[in-house]
Amino acid sequence: MKKFSIVTGKKYPKQDGTQGTKWVKLGTVTQKADGSFFGELDSLPVGSWFDGTINLFPVEQQQSQGNKTTSSNNNNNYNINQGNYNPNGYGNYQG
Repeated sequence: MKKFSIVTGKKYPKQDGTQGTKWVKLGTVTQKADGSFFGELDSLPVGSWFDGTINLFPVEQQQSQGNKTTSSNNNNNYNINQGNYNPNGYGNYQG
């Protein structure tokens, strides 16, 4: 079975004036042995920045890049660092 992280990109201005993307994890998708997919959403963005676009990144690819963070309860891959994704699972909400 293959596992994928469901993420969406949130644009933000960097200090140097360029635009960056923070990857916000929304859930996980698993491809079963018969080829079908099963998805589970843990969160759904409600901000005006969310345009409904999501991305799937293979979990194996993320782990092979060495971006996996450690946690005492990290058996579910929820804390995988994806680019500018905040490893503690929370975005930089500025109200």
